[in-house]
Amino acid sequence: MSINSKVELCNMALGHCGITGSVNNIDSPSNSKEVTFSLWYDIVRQNLLKALIPNFAIKRDTVAKIVETPKFGYQYVYAAPSNSIRLLGVGDIEDKLDQRISYESGKIYTDDLWDGGMQVRFVEDVTDVTRFTPEFKHLFSLELASVTCLPLTQSLEKKAMVDKQLVAYRQSASGINAQENPPIRRSESRFRAARNMDVARNASKK
Repeated sequence: MSINSKVELCNMALGHCGITGSVNNIDSPSNSKEVTFSLWYDIVRQNLLKALIPNFAIKRDTVAKIVETPKFGYQYVYAAPSNSIRLLGVGDIEDKLDQRISYESGKIYTDDLWDGGMQVRFVEDVTDVTRFTPEFKHLFSLELASVTCLPLTQSLEKKAMVDKQLVAYRQSASGINAQENPPIRRSESRFRAARNMDVARNASKK
């Protein structure tokens, strides 16, 4: 059976907690179980997306400059994507160590002027369960179980069992995600290398 909805993920969480029965609607909750999941579902989802940075949620886009002059610190402001919950970088990935930017209140502050818009990489606030990978669904259900188990069962023993499973599976899910998108090796262009060498020579002469 495929897990393709919020309710199905919540019912997975119930199973982790050893609770029989199911929930039917957490958007319009009608019982204590559904109310509990309605409180925690989006918080857990967004926290997990930000922490794990799953590959299905990584996006690229070009954003426009805002007609606004920062009061101090930076020269320009760009609008971050409205569906972004974590900014990963701007421009080419290999240039990210040279960037001087600040991500504040849905805006990106910078001293660089981008012709045609700023290129950004970010984590999207994905709500469509059908886009979740199997390992993300499994981990998400365990994270949900961890925060809902005690209020639903009043059992410290069941909560401890869920947390033990959660710690073990976090490592597994993180490993799978990393293997699918290995770190990009930082490369240095000949021009940049020569420029840095000149800077070093000039500094040594002072």
